[in-house]
Amino acid sequence: MQHSRYCGGMSTQAGVSILDRLGGSRRDIEYIGEPSAPEESTAPSTLVFSTQTLPTAHQADAWRAGNAPSLDVIFNEGTLGFAAEREVISFGPFVMTRVVADSATAIRTRNHVRRDGLDHWCLNLTVRGDRRFRWDRGDRCLSVPAGQLHVQALDEAYWGFREQTEWIGVFFTRDSLPGLSVHLDATRDHPRADARSRMLAEYLAALWPVLPALALQERARVAEATAAMITACVCGTSDALGGAQPYLQAHQRARALTVIRRNLGSPRLTPQSVGRALGVSRSQLYRAFEPVGGVASAIQEERLKAVGRLLLQPDEARSIVKIGEAVGFFDPSSFSRQFRRSFGVTPTEWRRAPRGGRGVDDRKKAGGFGLADFLRG
Repeated sequence: MQHSRYCGGMSTQAGVSILDRLGGSRRDIEYIGEPSAPEESTAPSTLVFSTQTLPTAHQADAWRAGNAPSLDVIFNEGTLGFAAEREVISFGPFVMTRVVADSATAIRTRNHVRRDGLDHWCLNLTVRGDRRFRWDRGDRCLSVPAGQLHVQALDEAYWGFREQTEWIGVFFTRDSLPGLSVHLDATRDHPRADARSRMLAEYLAALWPVLPALALQERARVAEATAAMITACVCGTSDALGGAQPYLQAHQRARALTVIRRNLGSPRLTPQSVGRALGVSRSQLYRAFEPVGGVASAIQEERLKAVGRLLLQPDEARSIVKIGEAVGFFDPSSFSRQFRRSFGVTPTEWRRAPRGGRGVDDRKKAGGFGLADFLRG
């Protein structure tokens, strides 16, 4: 994967803004993410614009210049420096951005709207800090705290104050998901705090860290999943929810497995406790895990994988009984039977056997088979 880092606002590329990318030509959109023609094959797949390497006295001007085509930026009185960074990634019909910046006011005027002609939707997730918005129409105001999702449209003027913020945004044209316009219009200036919006916010927050590392083909598949998730969470109709069900269930399982892995050693780890931790009903959790054998089976499998990994570690000095207790097996006899049923040998035999004597399939069962195993030979 190629990256392009632009530090400063004194050149045309250095001042590239997220809105420039949205309003660019087809070639421009391909330039940052989609498969391109041979002459464009060296284009970066991720764009980064940062002021942090500039002299303090130039930082504010650089950030203002980078946003000038579509936004006016006003800094707090007495501002000497302005540390800010924007990353931009495209995948399928979406353009995703992450911005970390000091406090400032962003103003999109009617002249900006007329000049750039953008009417994209943007799903905004405030990760850190506080963001406040005001629109001319009806003098509407909205405060968006950290962790909350809100819908924004670029076809109208607004005033936005951002206080030491980090936020993630997903931009897409109205034509890319036409069936959502009526639902997005209904909530564009209101906080979205319902359960489906919280799930979508968690999905976007989890997507951002892994998106830059994905190959173009993988990004295409992620774009399909993202479209289904957005449709299901924003629209909420039976058809939309049905189409997104596999993605929703996979997301629910991933959240649940995180809870399970963090609590393997607890004797109170049960399907009910996992559901309570996630804030979902027993039936919802059951449906999410039904394709993989159920919640209780997943807990058991994660505990056995953890034991298998620990027994493979040469510096693990604890007894097998203590290792079992550490991941939730408090009955040694039951633990030994379950381990043998899963791995085909007893825990003692597994621990004593030479590494080369374990087959690939057995190592995979233990969750310990990866690049390091190939390197060790």
